[in-house]
Amino acid sequence: MRQIQQITLRDPLPWQLAPIDLLRARRLSLLGSLLGVLAFTCARVSAADTVRVTNPATEPVLTSRVDEPARVPYQAQLVGATVTCDGGGFGTISCSGSISGAPAGKRLVVQQVSGKLIANSSSPTNAQIVLETQSPAAVYFAVPSISSVAFVFAGVFHGYASVFQSQQTVYIDGGSPVLITITLLGSTSVLNDSITVTGYVVDCTATAPCMPIVTH
Repeated sequence: MRQIQQITLRDPLPWQLAPIDLLRARRLSLLGSLLGVLAFTCARVSAADTVRVTNPATEPVLTSRVDEPARVPYQAQLVGATVTCDGGGFGTISCSGSISGAPAGKRLVVQQVSGKLIANSSSPTNAQIVLETQSPAAVYFAVPSISSVAFVFAGVFHGYASVFQSQQTVYIDGGSPVLITITLLGSTSVLNDSITVTGYVVDCTATAPCMPIVTH
């Protein structure tokens, strides 16, 4: 008969088994991978691989606006003697003034014409704005929004203050003046006037030429 040996199982002692931190192990593994990739990348980069960007005046780096490489804000205001007003009959009056525009080698882009006229007769009910250019030779029209209120100073009525504004886009090559005319319907005389032109100027030099203005 074979002899049966008895085996007794017992629990392991606390110092024989240690808990495993799975989250920490994953973090260490990820950190090791990143350090390996970084070391490999740094080993392959040399001084010859460095990218250098030059920006000489003869060949400047292209900007985000290739067609308009250099915008400069533009604003001109005509007041007092720079504005001439004449009654046009049939209850209208026209006020006009001229701006020098942009210098040669640049292009003026008009975006807005606004202003204020104080009429000493009735309140204007409508208006028109006309821009006349020489380069290219053309006439541009716009119908502005207009708001009129009674102008009272020291308890005395001095007329109607009319504020007008027109959003428009007109391209004008540099070197030529621009004539601006505002015509009011419903007034026959003006006491005070102001016309403001805003937009921007584009550089059209040889290093960044402007595309020609297409006209028909």
